[in-house]
Amino acid sequence: MKDNLEIFTNLFKTKNHLLQKMDRDWPSERILFQFAYEDAVNSPISIQAEKFLVKNRVQWPWLKQKNRKKIKFMNPNYATIFKHDAYWQGAELLNDNILIAFTTWSLYVCDLKTGKYQPFNDEDIYKEGTCLYTEGGKSSKFIGCLKVDTIQFVTWHDTGEICLWNIKDKSKKILKGHTAKINDVQLTNSKELLSCSDDHSIRIWDLEKSTSKLLKGHNDIVYGMKFIGENKFISYSKDITFRIWDLKDNSSKPFDQIKIYCDKITNTNEYQEYLKKYNQEWSESNRKLNIPFIDHTRKAQKGIEDILWIGNNKLIVEFDCEIHYFDLETLKHEDMQNKWSNIEANELSELVLLDSKKLSVLHSNYNQDASCFLMINLKDNTITITPDFKPVITNIKALNEHKIIGFNENSTMGGYHLTLYDLNTKSTVYLEGHTEEINSRITEGGIRIISDTKFISFSDSEIRLWDISAKLDSSDILPKIKVEIDVRDDRTNLLILDNRSVIFWAYEYKNNITIYDFLEDSVVKEIEINEEILQLSSVKMSYAISKSDILMIEDDIHGGRLIHINLESNNIIILSDTDEVITHCIKVEGYVNHFITWTNEGIIKIWDMNKIECIVNYIFEGVCEILQINKKNIIAVSKNGKHRVLSLENF
Repeated sequence: MKDNLEIFTNLFKTKNHLLQKMDRDWPSERILFQFAYEDAVNSPISIQAEKFLVKNRVQWPWLKQKNRKKIKFMNPNYATIFKHDAYWQGAELLNDNILIAFTTWSLYVCDLKTGKYQPFNDEDIYKEGTCLYTEGGKSSKFIGCLKVDTIQFVTWHDTGEICLWNIKDKSKKILKGHTAKINDVQLTNSKELLSCSDDHSIRIWDLEKSTSKLLKGHNDIVYGMKFIGENKFISYSKDITFRIWDLKDNSSKPFDQIKIYCDKITNTNEYQEYLKKYNQEWSESNRKLNIPFIDHTRKAQKGIEDILWIGNNKLIVEFDCEIHYFDLETLKHEDMQNKWSNIEANELSELVLLDSKKLSVLHSNYNQDASCFLMINLKDNTITITPDFKPVITNIKALNEHKIIGFNENSTMGGYHLTLYDLNTKSTVYLEGHTEEINSRITEGGIRIISDTKFISFSDSEIRLWDISAKLDSSDILPKIKVEIDVRDDRTNLLILDNRSVIFWAYEYKNNITIYDFLEDSVVKEIEINEEILQLSSVKMSYAISKSDILMIEDDIHGGRLIHINLESNNIIILSDTDEVITHCIKVEGYVNHFITWTNEGIIKIWDMNKIECIVNYIFEGVCEILQINKKNIIAVSKNGKHRVLSLENF
């Protein structure tokens, strides 16, 4: 009984945001029936749905999923907040039922039981160009959010303010001190917090008194802070230095060894030539995109971008595509990548520290659409490389000492998924749910870790909460279908062959056609197409002539050719002339495998694909559209508004 109750609870939690999509024509009980039937073959919910069917209680038309999962696994995505126009920027979990979420301008309180949300206060919702609040006439954007206790949290803003919010009495307190964007906030305890800013300063805040103490030391933007002990923290800056602070007396010790190292390199003639060439190429490539030019004048132009504290006076410093192992006792540091001579630095994108002994580095090979993790033993600097993950992973975070969670921004797998890798079992689980790109550009980097089993992921309109403590479905380590549908124009790369097979092709990485049996859930055949003959990325229209023959038309840029492909022999025939740019193609109804094509030049052709030849030529200058009126006639319309009715009786 307890197990069944957990399964029912899991279904309602994970599908609640979809149940709310009901309307008059499709009420929630019909949506619930669909989810119940599709849960899993052995699920008690699905068994009840099947009994419901047997009793003939489903009196409405519905679509039946034939390839249901056989075994029920708990869905780790236990809650979803959906707002189609939100553009979520971050969230913080206050307790098991309340989530605080924010967009650029607005703050929301989300109820995880119901999946509903409401603005913190009526005046706090962004309307008609107004902001959350205005201080001195300045618009204030949300940058981040941090829990103080179960009823209080703080947000920080691009104008330098920190807000202390209370969900119990709906109050807010504005803490003023910084004069520029705040980059990071850390709690020292429930009454004090630290903040760092673009104004080059760090402040210690007393939340009860709303006062702060100013800590000076850096002479440029302070990016972030990390605690390294009970009363000590480390800060890092654009000035290419980091400082260790003692909260007992608010003193700090500077470390400028990385800056000295970068300055020496910057002053060499060789590096100056490199900068000159880099700036020139950067300027030329971005001028067309109207991106403001930024003159790079030194090594580590952005400063120290991140620091990972290992312990025992050891840390890892990341800057300018370099990863340095730093010893605070000897003040020596070395580029760890010198020991990875076979790894290109510009392919190393993310670092996560699993514990004091293990570092994981994300390595991405965009040419092969694959990523892997470099597992580095910090004691002896040995490297273990994981198997490849496809497609490329663009962001990772450590859940605990042996699990890494990552995601791909532009998935080609028919959805936007998260990749969970277990270092102990060397197993991979794909967490599906997101229906749009997971957003790494926000403050949280697309993922916010809550505990060693819970995390939050963000896309523009979705916030999803995950709990991976239960057993996960790892039956499909790699999804079998890899499809990317491009909805930006009339292109298609998915084509039905018969009543059980489809063919598809992905645009970016492989020039292959895949034949897939969707009833058997298996790949029947994969055909490699010679790129010199046809680039599949250029196909704008396609038609299935038979189970073994397809017709494709290229876009105008690539020549607009009409191409016939036999899927059994892999034979490719270019049907149209090289000087003809075919703009459109329609199938002739009432005639087996006959097609009409036309070009911008006004050349209309009828093709008999049984013989694979053109049987009719016709010229109508300026033709832009052709429609079939009935079995005997078509109408052709020109760009100047003229039209002609053409008979099909003579072929």
